[in-house]
Amino acid sequence: MIDYNQKKIKIGYKEYNVEYVNHPVVVDKKECYGAIDYNNHRIEIDNRYCDTDKEACFWHEVFHGLFNMHLPKQLTEEDNELLAKGFYLFIKDNPKLFK
Repeated sequence: MIDYNQKKIKIGYKEYNVEYVNHPVVVDKKECYGAIDYNNHRIEIDNRYCDTDKEACFWHEVFHGLFNMHLPKQLTEEDNELLAKGFYLFIKDNPKLFK
C-alpha cells in the first residue's frame, strides 16, 4: 500500500517536506487538519488525528499542490476536498491496485 510516513514527496518540480506535528495547524485563523506552504515547500499535518483523517488530509494537501502547479486557477476549497476524498476512498477501496 502507500507509505504515508514519507518525509519528502515530489509534486511537479517541487520537493515538499511532509511534517506531522502535534499541535493545531492554523490557516487564516481556522484550525485545520493540515496545510501546504508552496513557497517553503512544506506540508504540515496534525498528527493528533486518527490515521484515516491524516491520510485523507495528506491527499487533500497533495491535490492543492498539484492544482497549484498545473492549473491556471485554483479550485475552491470545497472542490479540492471532494476530489481528494474521492481519490483517497478509491485508493482505500482498491488496495490491490496500489501494491
